[in-house]
Amino acid sequence: MRNIRKLVESKLLCEAVSFRDFEKEDYYGYAGVESDSPKILQARDSGINFAVDIIIDGANKEIDVYAGDDMLNAVFDASKLSKDDLIHFGQLVEDGKSKDAWELIKSNCEEMPVNEGAEAIDAWFEGK
Repeated sequence: MRNIRKLVESKLLCEAVSFRDFEKEDYYGYAGVESDSPKILQARDSGINFAVDIIIDGANKEIDVYAGDDMLNAVFDASKLSKDDLIHFGQLVEDGKSKDAWELIKSNCEEMPVNEGAEAIDAWFEGK
């Protein structure tokens, strides 16, 4: 019985952390999308106020990271990563392993020079 429960729980969790089609309000936040069917995955760790939005826009992949009450923001080019890698990042965040997700994002993606940036989020994590 326990193994079946774990299987069901893991299946539900995987379904919760997945990409979905853009909805009307998503276009307001990401007006620069160019493909006909952009996808977005949104993962939240409310325990520490950390979030990622992962966007697939044709061949382009982007990770937007938000941290803290001030919603510090860093943006990363994730075009070299697979969809499974991106889902893994989202799963880590949803599982409360945001620091692990953050370290993997920084080491596998190139930061794009916008907003507060990775240094501000590193300082925020140090304060935790």
